[in-house]
Amino acid sequence: MKRIPLLILVWMSLASLAVGQFFNGEISINGSERAGQSVALSGQVAAVLSNGGIYLFAPAPTWATPSLLAILTTSDGSAIQQVAAANKGTTIVGVSSTGGFVFVEGVGGWADATETAQLLPSSDWTGVLPSIAVNGSTVVMASQQSGGVADLYVQPGGGWPSSISPSAELTPSDNPQQSDYEFGYALAVFGVKVAISAPLANEGCGAIYVYQESLGGWQSMTQTAELSAGSRSSEGCSGSLMGPLAMYAGTIAAAGSGLLNGSAPIFIEPSTGWQDTSIPSATLTIPHYIYFRGITSLAIDSTTIILGDSGPVNQWQVQQGSAFVCYEPAGGWASGTPDLRLVPKPPQTNAGASVAVQDGKVLLGAPGTDSGQGAVFVYTAKHP
Repeated sequence: MKRIPLLILVWMSLASLAVGQFFNGEISINGSERAGQSVALSGQVAAVLSNGGIYLFAPAPTWATPSLLAILTTSDGSAIQQVAAANKGTTIVGVSSTGGFVFVEGVGGWADATETAQLLPSSDWTGVLPSIAVNGSTVVMASQQSGGVADLYVQPGGGWPSSISPSAELTPSDNPQQSDYEFGYALAVFGVKVAISAPLANEGCGAIYVYQESLGGWQSMTQTAELSAGSRSSEGCSGSLMGPLAMYAGTIAAAGSGLLNGSAPIFIEPSTGWQDTSIPSATLTIPHYIYFRGITSLAIDSTTIILGDSGPVNQWQVQQGSAFVCYEPAGGWASGTPDLRLVPKPPQTNAGASVAVQDGKVLLGAPGTDSGQGAVFVYTAKHP
């Protein structure tokens, strides 16, 4: 891929509704196409999807003047459609219609490169709307309409080889060979557990399938537990899971739905381990307001959940969005409303299409900004 000149634009404005929460800067790539459609954070490195590649940025020395570190691309020329990063690690992954790609930081730091390893998909792979997640040495990827299969990969002891087949295949027990569940819409992995959403499972009310590594290591399996927010009756779903999800330790946050508001059901792992349930541990609710569209993206770290809302589209307004910041109370997650709303100034198209959070640093992707060129807005929103 030809290097694209970098154009940095900075909005010197306070973009938060709470004192002490500040806008840091904007990442913008001149000539890009929908930059910020997918974003990830790994320590001080921001990974931004643009032009089918992954652009890596770091503060220099602050996010008011971000520096382009490297551009990561695929050796087969396929366009990456989603990016994920290991928490404070040296591994960044992407997925395209042909499979997954692992990029590992070199001894001298990040530099322009193609993948370290290519993740070869299982035979069910279709390449339709692929998704990917990584944590430590474990990567999981899926493609919607791939027969209800997610592929899991574990880095060998000697490091990632140039290509690798799945270490295990994860499937839902109630629909192992059908594609109408949209199984794999979103993925999350943390430690020895994987969460996979299927928004059309549970009679269209949505479900999250949780998998746990066996004592002998990962192997092909069906879920350890199935999570939902309700069930279907003649009046519709009593609660829905719409697809987006995020997981940190024993907490899973998901995108729900509501007639006049948005909801984010939270599931907390019991002390005895994950079990089937249709009752969330808590629910975060976004009160209805004029720009609300629904939760289109999610991110989580140890004490913070970010809910992205990319905004509505109709004949009167463009699709302007924002992100909501939710802090975990001292007594643990409980039902409530967001603590903070992050809104780019001036409002930006598709803001909230993607979000990432790590140690109070928040990325807000706005791929529709500047007539589709896209941008990423950086904030500090540390837990008070």
